[in-house]
Amino acid sequence: MSSQTISPSSLARLWLGGWGHVSLLVTNLLTGLVALTLSLLTLAAVLSIPGGGVGLILLIPALYLSWWVGRAERHRLVALTGAPIDPETEPIDDPVWKQLWLDPRKWRAVAYLGLHSLWGTAVGLATLLGLGQL
Repeated sequence: MSSQTISPSSLARLWLGGWGHVSLLVTNLLTGLVALTLSLLTLAAVLSIPGGGVGLILLIPALYLSWWVGRAERHRLVALTGAPIDPETEPIDDPVWKQLWLDPRKWRAVAYLGLHSLWGTAVGLATLLGLGQL
């Protein structure tokens, strides 16, 4: 068995590189709460569609906000971790009404935010509490 020594410069580089991941986990609390708000807005819009179609008016901004927050989240992940993320799929040439309500990119963003609202809030809170104990 051989012991491996780590030079001080590589140890410092490793220590500094970990802070991007820590800041990602802590800021997940904030982004998780934003994701929870948008997920609940989308759910309320979908559930209120049968009630006179009012949900359609709420659904358009909810879908676009979810899509925008999803794009910002991808950039945040790349900036804080350096992990490569595949680019977003290209939009499909569809009629305007279909792009407003049935664009799969926007619904995928809503699904991601629904998952992130649970994961981000729980992990962000746990990381923040863990760091508070140090």
